[in-house]
Order: sequence, then structure tokens, then C-alpha cells
Amino acid sequence: MNILITGGFGNIGAIVVDECLRRGHTASVFDVQNKRTQKLARKYGKRNVHVLFGDLRKAEDVSRAVVGQDLVLHLAAILPPVSDAHPDLCHAVNVGGTANLIAALQGSETKASLVLVSSASVMGPTQERVPPIRSDDPLSPMDAYSRTKIEAETLVAASGLRYCILRLAAVLPTVLNYASLFAMIELFFDMPLGARCEIVIDLDVAYALVSAAENFSDRAK
Repeated sequence: MNILITGGFGNIGAIVVDECLRRGHTASVFDVQNKRTQKLARKYGKRNVHVLFGDLRKAEDVSRAVVGQDLVLHLAAILPPVSDAHPDLCHAVNVGGTANLIAALQGSETKASLVLVSSASVMGPTQERVPPIRSDDPLSPMDAYSRTKIEAETLVAASGLRYCILRLAAVLPTVLNYASLFAMIELFFDMPLGARCEIVIDLDVAYALVSAAENFSDRAK
């Protein structure tokens, strides 16, 4: 299966690319271009990963990226704390970028399926609720990021595409570097002391996302 991973060079994205390759799929990555992603492009290029640099906010970049794809794993997003500091950018990428992706898929020849990575944060504070939280419980966004994720979910649900939405809990990397360690520390200090913190490791996230992709393929047979 031809799978496009948006944000495929992020901390989770790279693990997802690895899982796609491990299962024998053809993986493509759509991401912004900078020194870090250029280095990763050279690394993954040796593993026959097709890399397309572009901007989700530019419809022409997105349309070019979806050509020939069977499925898109949409991970690219502006996350906290950047989303809080730059809410306009957050909305432009998380909502506007998702709208561009939907339009590109609707107009593509392959009519690729879409797996949207969302967040459990759309449920809002849950420490006073009786677990488990259900997918049909009322949504209660508390910040720019969770509000944009709800908007993106709504766009996908109304798109007419074959889709799946996965709301992730806090993702713990299996390999820690300085950047991910400091990001985790910042996140922990930002969380209320009474909050319940659900944790999932990145390897399990990758397994779930690629399994969702393969589920679409099985249905088509």
C-alpha cells in the first residue's frame, strides 16, 4: 500500500514511517523543509522513502503530495506550547491544512482514505469524571490546540472520504533525546496536579496507525 505520512519527520512520525516500512508498505513523507528534516530525508531516502517538502497551508503543495497515494496518515500539526503562543498559526495549519488535505484527496484519482491523528485533550478536564471516558462524551476544549483538533475532526467527518480518527493520549517516546526530554518536563509542569495522565508509547501509536491503514485496505478487498 502507498502511504503518505504528513509530519513524517516528527518524533512520532518517524516511528510511524519505520512501522510502515517494517510491514512492507511504500512510505512517503510530507513535511516542512529545514536542516533537521533535510538530514532525515537523506537517511530515509536510502530506505526508498519518498520525501516531499512543502507547507500544509499551500493547497498546491498538498495536492502534489497526495498523487498516487492509497492512504494518508495525517500527523502534521502545531502542538503546545507553540499553539498557545501562536494561535493563528495553529489554526492555519491544524484546520486550514486539514481542509487543504481533504480537498486534495477529494480531487485525487485514487480517492485515498484518511487517518486523522487527534488528541484526547478535546475531552477537556476529566479528573472529576468516572472513567473510562467514552468517544461520545461531550467535548470540552481548553486551549487553541484542542479547539483546532475539534474543527479538524468535524471537517474530516463531513468530507465524504473513508476516514478514521484516533485521539491520542500523552505520547511517551521510547528513545529520549534532549529535545524530547525538555518537552516532557515542560508538559508535566503545565499539567494540573489533580489530573489523570494517560500515557501511550510511540511504538504503540505507530502500530495503531498503520493497523488502521491496513484495515481500510482489508475492507476494499
